[in-house]
Amino acid sequence: MKTLSATLAALVLIAAAAPVAAADLTMSKGASSTLTETDVGKPYWVLHAQCAGIFSAGFAYRGEEADKTTGIAMLNASVDRLVRDRGLDRKAALALASEQLATGREMGNDMLSRGGDKRTGAWNLQRSACLDIYEGYTGKYG
Repeated sequence: MKTLSATLAALVLIAAAAPVAAADLTMSKGASSTLTETDVGKPYWVLHAQCAGIFSAGFAYRGEEADKTTGIAMLNASVDRLVRDRGLDRKAALALASEQLATGREMGNDMLSRGGDKRTGAWNLQRSACLDIYEGYTGKYG
């Protein structure tokens, strides 16, 4: 459990360190769940890009097409938010989002190397949080 807490705390610190602009759409309390309440106020583009990395790590580890599809959808959502929020062109938005994707992938790889993808493992918990982030986003803004 200490490993899980440390991993989640690291993800929180990573998201907090990401560049934030005043125009960034952030997660609202109403769009959060129990798993994502610590993400309230964080930019959606950061959350989506890091989650894309979590799913990328999962795809590499498990080979499940659903991980690839979800990761791509979350990366696209991140790029779209950067285009809308900051007025970036898609190439610049993809470059910025890719930095956060790489961070998420590294964290995902670490979680998977230590606990695999078992139901109670850190990666699966983070996967669930990422799905909550995406569902909260698409339910309110999609």
